[in-house]
Parts: sequence; structure tokens; C-alpha cells
Amino acid sequence: MSSGDKYSSNEMKKILLIGHDGFYNRGCEAIVRGTVEIIKHYIRDSEITLCSYTPNKDAIIARENNIEIDAIIPGARGAKRLSLAWLWQNFDRRILSFNIPLNDYLNLTRYRKHDAVISIGGDNFTDDYRTAHIYFSSMRYAKKAGAKTVIWAASIGPFNDKKAAKKWTKIMNGVDLITVREDLTVKYLESLGVTDNVRRVADPAFLVSCSKPNNLSFEFRKSNLMVGIGMSSLISRYGIKRVYIRAFADFICYLWRSLDAQVVLIPHVTGKSLAVNDIAACNEVQALLPTSCPITILSENYNACEMKYCISQCDFFIGARTHSAIASLSMEIPTITIAYSTKAWGINNQVLSTDEFVIPIAEVSYSRLLRTFNQLQKKKNEIIKRLHNSMPSVRSLAMKGGEYLANILS
Repeated sequence: MSSGDKYSSNEMKKILLIGHDGFYNRGCEAIVRGTVEIIKHYIRDSEITLCSYTPNKDAIIARENNIEIDAIIPGARGAKRLSLAWLWQNFDRRILSFNIPLNDYLNLTRYRKHDAVISIGGDNFTDDYRTAHIYFSSMRYAKKAGAKTVIWAASIGPFNDKKAAKKWTKIMNGVDLITVREDLTVKYLESLGVTDNVRRVADPAFLVSCSKPNNLSFEFRKSNLMVGIGMSSLISRYGIKRVYIRAFADFICYLWRSLDAQVVLIPHVTGKSLAVNDIAACNEVQALLPTSCPITILSENYNACEMKYCISQCDFFIGARTHSAIASLSMEIPTITIAYSTKAWGINNQVLSTDEFVIPIAEVSYSRLLRTFNQLQKKKNEIIKRLHNSMPSVRSLAMKGGEYLANILS
């Protein structure tokens, strides 16, 4: 099947997307948007169901933005502790079902009803969030339930626990299709002996369009230098929060006083608990700035496409969330990526052929930000040219995932 062909059959192909948290994370939203576009392009007769932990809010966003998801269902949650349903669940899964994990026990019926179970999320199969075992288990039991299993556009590993890595390797070799979004993952999987089912793609978020918000609350002054900064609440886990916040506050003061720049802080994850809400990090930076500093914090009411529009208005961007950086790079904006995993290096090498503008999160400081930003300014035209030349092939590579999926379903 060629890359332009669409797969069609007399039977509707039912596809379940798992590994998704909620659209409050614009990166998750962007992955879903791109994934749906890819699947609908290649598999015309498809019914896509999204498993979400914020199903009601996601359903509203999908409906208002014409995202072609056929159904959004709640993520599997167990019955109330010590209820009759809870007692039965525990007896059935531990005794009758040979101690199957609760999440997979609750999802087994769903797995059986679908032709393909696709685990999205981008970096679920890493040590970044310490939950890789959950997602590997889902692939194992979806396979046992008779569905085709897919790890989708992922960064995978590296895993620090060698015993766990051996177990994950066995599961991965049984997965029907693994599409990966950068070369570092390809090389890592090769080192584990996982090769035959691996296909190289690009992140589906590169396909997401941008749209101007109807209720944009401020004006981008194009006469000034515009710098967007995507803050992240994830820094708390690295024990460097105070240093991180202070570094960005000092850097913003430099941009304002020395370059007369307009600075907009862009929270890419909002609306859940404060622990994962980027607005909290934005507010902490603002609290350290002089009251006369003209900084703007972007509203949390914008969807992924609208935030991408705001990012596109910037001359430069600094992204601490992977998908905020992808949004920027895809719009050909010179970008600094704050990295907390290998995916940042892999994606930057893919689109720029360099990781010169990647700063490890533990190395964030005022001097490092200033030094890297000066290089970004110096090489602005070269970077824009590189991004312009690479984006068509990157988007084409993202679409290839649909071709590979169609092949395993044919």
C-alpha cells in the first residue's frame, strides 16, 4: 500500500485510543487531533473511541472544535472500596482471572470490542512519570483480548531498572506495531532487540493547525521583539524549583530592560490540580518581577490550536513542555527547548539537525538562558530556513503512521 492510499473494507474498523489523560493538557489534545486526522485519512471506515480521564470536558472540546472522535468514554476506575462490586472485582481478577491488574481487568471488555488498541501519549513508555508498567500491561492484555496492539508515535525508554526493561522488551516484541517519533528511541529499541515491528514516524502534533482565538485578551505588538515562554509545573519533581523560577524571572528582566521585548508566558497544561497546572509556575515568575514589567500570562481558556496561534506570533520561543516546543518548531519559530527527557534531543535533531538549543532542566540558569538565547538570535535566519525546509518531510513522516496502521488491519 503506497503512502497516499486509503484503506477501506466492508467492515467498520473499531479503534480504541488509550493512554490519554485529558485535553486540559494541550499536548494530549494535539496528539489526539493529529492522530484522528491520520487515522481518518488512511482508514475511511473507522470508528474511533477515546478513553479519557476528563471525558465530559473533552467531549465538549471535541464537539465545539469538530474533532472527529466517534465516542469519548471514561478511563477505567474501580468500584468504591469494600462495596459488593469491589469485592467481586477483586475476587474475579485475583482468583478467577489470575491476578490481572485492575485497570486491565476493567478494560478487558473494551479491548475485546475493538479491532485495534492504540496507546497514545507520546512519552508514557518512559521512566519520566514512573507509570510505564501500566501502559505496558495494557498492551499485554489488549493483545490477549484479541485486538491488534499499537504503541503510537512514542519516545520509549531508557529504563533504569534492567529487570523491568527485560520484561518490557518481551511485551514490546509481542506488540503488533510500534511507531516512534525520533531516532534516539529507534537506537534504544535496537539495543534491546526490538526491531521487526518498529517504524519511524514523527509526532502527530506536527499536523495540528493554528487558529486565532475569537476572544484574544491582548494585542501582539509586532513593532516590538516578541518572546514566548512556555512554563512548566513539572520542575517541582527535580528539586530545582526556586532556581528555575528565579532564572526565568531574571531572564525576563533582561528581555524587557535590554531588548524592550514583549514577553508572554504560555501555560500548556491547565485546569487540573495545582501540581500539574502551569499557570502556578507563571504566577510564581510574575511575583518576582517588578510591577512595571509588562508581562502577559496567556489565558487558560484557549485550546491547542488557539495556543499554537499565539505561539506563532512570537519571534522566539522557549518551551518547557514538549508539545509547546513542537507547536513552535512546526510554525518555524526559533525555539529553545527545556529538556527533562531524551525526547527533546531526539525531536530537535529531527527538525534542526542539532541539539544546540536544548537545555537540560537541571542546567537552567540565567547565564545559560542568556547564552543560548544570544545564539538563537544570531542564527535566527538559518534556523527559520532549516525549519522551513524540514517541515514538509516531518509532516509527511507523521502521516506514515496511518499507512502502517492500515497495513496491520488489512
